[in-house]
Amino acid sequence: MIRGLTLACPVCGTRGLFRRWVKMVERCPTCHLRFERIEGHWLGSLSINTVVSAVTLLAMVTAAMVITHADPPIPLLLGLCVAVAVILPVLLFPFTRTIWSAVDLLSRPLSPGEVDPRYDPQELAALAAERAERAQRALRDGTGSGDGVSGPEPRTRQSGEPQPPRSSRPHDR
Repeated sequence: MIRGLTLACPVCGTRGLFRRWVKMVERCPTCHLRFERIEGHWLGSLSINTVVSAVTLLAMVTAAMVITHADPPIPLLLGLCVAVAVILPVLLFPFTRTIWSAVDLLSRPLSPGEVDPRYDPQELAALAAERAERAQRALRDGTGSGDGVSGPEPRTRQSGEPQPPRSSRPHDR
């Protein structure tokens, strides 16, 4: 949900999903998630936008009535309400699109092959289980670390060996 609030892809966190304020890319450039996963997908985004805008307008009118003791300046209030009703949905548009994508992923998890395997939670879980099994087997058999990479052990400096020269540049220390 936080990724949705920050205009990022809900799967991988990539930003820059909008070509213009109201034009979203079809797929995430990193994980290849198709944002419109089913036909009519954006009805949820539209609903969020409409509800937030309507609640804001209702709060404005209620505040005006309370502040002015039920005698608001109608032309001013009407002008403010029209401005908010036109501007607020446009301002909220990209946020509601990414928030709805996050809500959709929470309610309908990814199916296999829907995103790049490097970002697929099921693929990642299977890969982690396979690595853990290999490590367990390697420890049981005594064949090494089980990570599939073999090579010499790292060399340690002996007590009488000279230290390498230190750089005078602060970022090399």
